[in-house]
Amino acid sequence: MTRACLILKFTFPETQILSFVREIRAICSSFEARGLPVFPWGIPFRYYEQYLNLPFDSALVIGIATGMILIMLFFSLGFSLRPVGVVATVVIVTMVQIAGTIGWLGIGLNSLPVEISLLGVSFIVFSTIQYIVVCPEYVILKSNFMNP
Repeated sequence: MTRACLILKFTFPETQILSFVREIRAICSSFEARGLPVFPWGIPFRYYEQYLNLPFDSALVIGIATGMILIMLFFSLGFSLRPVGVVATVVIVTMVQIAGTIGWLGIGLNSLPVEISLLGVSFIVFSTIQYIVVCPEYVILKSNFMNP
């Protein structure tokens, strides 16, 4: 991160900086609609512009990752919906806990909390799959999963 970004970060709240970047983008869009190509540049502008779509993009990435994990579990755990439901429940509860903790601590949404959320999902899925494979009789009732 450059010195200009650090100065902006510690001088102004992040919400003010993002609203400023949105206003600049709206002004540029109005000029572009008239046929005048305008694109502001600079390290602080480029740095903070990435945060404009971050909530939607991070929710999309986490949702796709979780969905693909559940689809792969469905195929790899014997086409049974019960273990997938157990993993999905655990993942959803964990994601709510991670999001609540991040909000309670007042951490701003940037790439680090998104990475922590993805790591949390992968760790919980790994632990839950181990539990399902070791103790299938508690999770899967009346199924042929892992029966000798």
